Amino acid sequence: MNKKKNFFKTAEGFVFILGIVVFISGFFILYPVIQVNWKGMLMMLITGIAGGKGVSIPVGLGKSLPEWLVFVVAALQDIVAVFWFYPFIVLFKNKVIKGKLIGNIVQNAQYTVDKHKNWLKPFGVLGIGFFVWIPLTMTGPIVGSVFGLLLGMSTPAIMITVTVAGVLSALCWTYLFDFMFTWASNVNKYFPAIAVIVILALLLIIRLEEIYRKRKYGETE
Repeated sequence: MNKKKNFFKTAEGFVFILGIVVFISGFFILYPVIQVNWKGMLMMLITGIAGGKGVSIPVGLGKSLPEWLVFVVAALQDIVAVFWFYPFIVLFKNKVIKGKLIGNIVQNAQYTVDKHKNWLKPFGVLGIGFFVWIPLTMTGPIVGSVFGLLLGMSTPAIMITVTVAGVLSALCWTYLFDFMFTWASNVNKYFPAIAVIVILALLLIIRLEEIYRKRKYGETE
């Protein structure tokens, strides 16, 4: 009980509170824009949860959201997600709390870390940053934070690494996808829509394969 009472005095507790502050601040700052673009932003959030930035960014651009807004939404979603879930991952791994939801998140993250740790571990912080930069659901900041724990990094170091990498990832992929769609639309007006469908299909296949492999991983533990 003492550990739970003192949670908000720990680095993880501070991270959780910071996540709430970022969420509320982002909501109020973007509120005028949300009123006009709420459907596209909602679609971005839903697809981001399901498939990561590699899905949410093309969806946002496909909904004709401004590039800067697509970048901000993708970056904020990463930051808030890791700030909210990381503290509970630490508590779960320290056996302070239990729960099926957080248990599944930890198991999925641990599976991905175990799968890639041999080639990522020698690169340390740079490896985590690159891993978070890749815009897939299984390579996001939450998995990156678990990898940081595996390397024995401190909470501030982990949060700085995954936050910077997440923001740079959102920035790079937003403008890269936008460039690709603009070029494609100059060739054929239907190409951007086709490109979004192809990207979604490929990421769905990758996601289903990951789910299958994780189930097998869970059975062998």
